[in-house]
Amino acid sequence: AGVISMVKLMHKVDMYISVGLYAASRGFSYAVCKEAVATGDGIPSAPAFEISMTGVYHPAVERAVANDIVITSASNLFFLTGANMAGKSTLMKSFSIALYLAHMGFPVPCLVLEFTAMEGIFTSINVPDNLSMGYSHFYAEVMRVKMIAAQVAMGRRLVVVFDEMFKGTNVKDAFDATVCVSDAFASHRESAFVISTHIMEAAAELGQSCDGAQFWYLPTLLREGSPSYSYRLEKGVSDDRYGMTIVNNERIVEIIKNSRFYEEVYVGA
Repeated sequence: AGVISMVKLMHKVDMYISVGLYAASRGFSYAVCKEAVATGDGIPSAPAFEISMTGVYHPAVERAVANDIVITSASNLFFLTGANMAGKSTLMKSFSIALYLAHMGFPVPCLVLEFTAMEGIFTSINVPDNLSMGYSHFYAEVMRVKMIAAQVAMGRRLVVVFDEMFKGTNVKDAFDATVCVSDAFASHRESAFVISTHIMEAAAELGQSCDGAQFWYLPTLLREGSPSYSYRLEKGVSDDRYGMTIVNNERIVEIIKNSRFYEEVYVGA
């Protein structure tokens, strides 16, 4: 029994040394878990929570750009907009990874991270269709939202991350569903929600109806006819629309209309 206990202790020490060395080599920090306190801002049944990240970044991205994110029970809906390739999905993954590692007690890719312990983290990023159950991409999204909604409605302290909610349907339905579901989620102040969308008009609608929403965007800059990205959060709502610019830059229409264009410009080069 003594030998087994010693081996287990050595395994634990080895793990701590490995984690510590890796954290030091990557410049990771250790998060601080703060105790939940009762709130006095009109939410008597829900203890206040706070998630504060200074300089959070994606650990798998070389020379990643760091950002600051603060979500509290008083401002629990972090609504993110931005054009294609502006970095929305990467930012949401950075937030989720850092918070997950913090809850495990591991070092985090963040300068400073303080958080209230949550009961669970749900993410909905790149939800696939389900051929075996006959689910379309949109219906798979709806079922994922429904499952998470049931957990939120139970009053659990959760973190929910949705990347491009309802992108599998038409723009009108996606707009209506994004607004009403986001507004309903935000009324549960014991949970934190990070939601991104390409539909900028949804932010304007939420700004009028949802007092718990905060709006951020990742900007796109047009330089010499091509979009470039800072990957730095800015306060407000994006009005960037550069999808057709990217399509035109790739000369897709010319390739379709001229069978020799691709060979002459791309293959010949």
